[in-house]
Formats: sequence, C-alpha cells, structure tokens
Amino acid sequence: MSGFDFIFFLTGMRESVLHLPVTLYVALAIMCIGIVLGFLVALARFYRVKFLSTFLRIAVTVLRGVPVILIILIIQVFSALNYDKIMAFLGLSLTYRGLNKALIAIAAISIPTIISMSEIFRGSFAAVDKNQFDASASIGHGRIQTLFRVIIPQMIPVTVPMTGNVVIATVKSTSLLLYLSVVDALNAPVLAAGINYRYLEAYLAAACVFWTMCASLEWIFHILEGKLKLQGAVT
Repeated sequence: MSGFDFIFFLTGMRESVLHLPVTLYVALAIMCIGIVLGFLVALARFYRVKFLSTFLRIAVTVLRGVPVILIILIIQVFSALNYDKIMAFLGLSLTYRGLNKALIAIAAISIPTIISMSEIFRGSFAAVDKNQFDASASIGHGRIQTLFRVIIPQMIPVTVPMTGNVVIATVKSTSLLLYLSVVDALNAPVLAAGINYRYLEAYLAAACVFWTMCASLEWIFHILEGKLKLQGAVT
C-alpha cells in the first residue's frame, strides 16, 4: 500500500455523508436537552433557589473538570452493569444488548452541553439591566411574565453567538460515538477502511465532512447574529 488513494477518499466521504443523519440526530437531541435543562439550571442559580442553587453550583464546578470521554465511559460501564437490573425492576423486558448505544452518547455529551448553556444563560440574565426587572414588576408582571415578556427577548441577541459555538462543539463531540461502535459520519469511513487499511483517507474524508458541517453552522449563526443586530438597531 503506497500513495494517497483519492478514489477511496471519495468513497470514505460518501460513506460519511450517508451516515450523517445519525450524527445530526445525536447533535440535535443533545442541543435540545442542553438548551432546556441549561436554561432551568441557569434560572435556579440566578434566582438563588434555596439548596438547589448551591447544589447546582457545586455540580457545575465539578463536572466542568471531567473530560467528555470519561463521562461516556462511566455511563457506559454503569449501564452495562445496571441497565438489565433497572429494567427488570421496572417490569420491562428491555436489555442492555438491545440498547441503542447512541443514547449513551446523548446522555453523556448532554452533560457538558447543559453546563455550557447554563453558563451562557446565566451570563445573559446578568447582562439584563436590573431596572428592567423593577420596571416589569411596577406594571404588575410576575416573575414568569417578566421572564417571557421582558428578559428572554433581550437575552436572545446575547445568547445566539455563544450558542453557535456550543452547537459546533457539540457536533464535533459526536465523533466520540466511535468509542461506542455507533456507525456515524466518522465511524462509517473508518469501518470501510478496515478492508484495505486506508485509514488516512478515511480520517481525512470524515474531517472534510465535519469541517463542512461546522463551517455551514458557523455561517448560519453569523447570518442569524447579523439579523438580530439589525433588528435591535431598528427597534
């Protein structure tokens, strides 16, 4: 085996693109979980909910220092040891052998995404002038009305650029599906390379697909950020 096999490089790109929906599905699920739970975590910490805010602050501090791959391995080992027992206790006939391993990646990668989004939302809360809260309360708005009618509309332009960075980081993190033997945009060309050992071409093909995805997402968020700035300038 010598030289660069451009034909197999194209084959690797084709395999990667064909399995792109798996990568996008996992990334979308992670972002949905991250945005919803991250917002709730930020809300609890911003309003200093008794006991809960302290627990979340400690949890965020600890989990920020744990690599994603370790979280995946911990959840994988825990699932392998306890999934069957938990399902049996619940009266379900599901087994770890039949578990979609992509769910493990979703659960694991969601943790750093939740942390990142919670910090973004918490910073966005702090960026809103405190007088806005007082003004909203003065016209009879409760906390929920203030949140949805006053705070969130002002938070969106602040959160969009940083959320774009988290989305791109999440898409790149899905490459860790390789460790769970899930056939995705990275694993597909690597498996194809097992026939002729053209791993360089396979990795480069996957890299091109991931770069294209991330560049497209960056462009989309750049356009969205520009529109939000323009809308803010008009209003």
